[in-house]
This record gives sequence, structure tokens and C-alpha cells, in this order.
Amino acid sequence: MKYLENSGLGSVLTYRLPPRVAVVGAGDRERQVRLIRWLRSEVERRQRLDPVDRAEAPRVLVLVDNFEAVRASFDDAAGMAVYDALLRVYADGPETGINVAVTASRVGGV
Repeated sequence: MKYLENSGLGSVLTYRLPPRVAVVGAGDRERQVRLIRWLRSEVERRQRLDPVDRAEAPRVLVLVDNFEAVRASFDDAAGMAVYDALLRVYADGPETGINVAVTASRVGGV
């Protein structure tokens, strides 16, 4: 299990079997970026697998709490590429066994 704790800036939780736990605090942007980049590279790696190998890969679940805050925390020149990588995980991940569920504080927040 990997957990990106954003303390008011949203949360990202990943669950993978066998479970492994890492907590990434709100002030630790470098580790947040590393986690999102790892997710993106894992999606790309799995896209290259044949369907049988892809089906055997462990499932990954990413939970993002307060998506607006996550978006706002990467709303700068350096963060836009990271935010785009998170969106690519959201869009491309399900076909590779990496799923993203998000919450928002309002209907139009996602």
C-alpha cells in the first residue's frame, strides 16, 4: 500500500498486493512527484505487456481525496507535467489494472 497524504491538499492512496506502505506528507513534494511518476511509468510498462502478462499483474487502486486540492497543489510550471501524468494514469490506467477513484468537495470539482 502506498499512501500520499496531502493534509488538506487531498490524498492519494495506492493499494497493491502484496501490501507495501509508504506515507508521503503534504510538504514532501519530491516524494509526491516520484509516486505519480512511478504510477505513470507503471501504466506505460503494462501497456507494452501482452494481454496474458497484463492480466497477471497485480491490481493497483489509487484513491484521490479532494481532487481540486491535488490539482491546485500542482498548479505551477513545474507541477503541470506531474498533474498531466496523474491524469494519464486516470485515463489509461484501467486497461492496465491501475484504477483511480476520486472525490471532490463539489460536483464540478473533477
